[in-house]
Amino acid sequence: DIGRGQAKEFIPQAIKTTCSLGGKYYGQEKNEKSLECIEHVLEMDPKCSTALTWKGRLLLRFEKPEESLKYCREAIELDPKSAMAFHGKGNALRKMGKFEEAL
Repeated sequence: DIGRGQAKEFIPQAIKTTCSLGGKYYGQEKNEKSLECIEHVLEMDPKCSTALTWKGRLLLRFEKPEESLKYCREAIELDPKSAMAFHGKGNALRKMGKFEEAL
């Protein structure tokens, strides 16, 4: 039985582990499994910039560049130093034909 203090410590680790698993699935091109993990992370922490970036990158694989761009921009707002989020944003803009903005 987990007490309240233990639960508070458990949640950040669960988020980190689940987000990492989603990234591994992404790397293996298991997109549905990756999305499932990332959406679970966002249910626990809607402001997790890493999960927002992963979701943006996944949406690009699903040929949804507008939605991808939305998630990447949100991730950048939360973590302006995230190279992965900027890379995802650039790829989404490129897919949309907005080459100048993607630079």
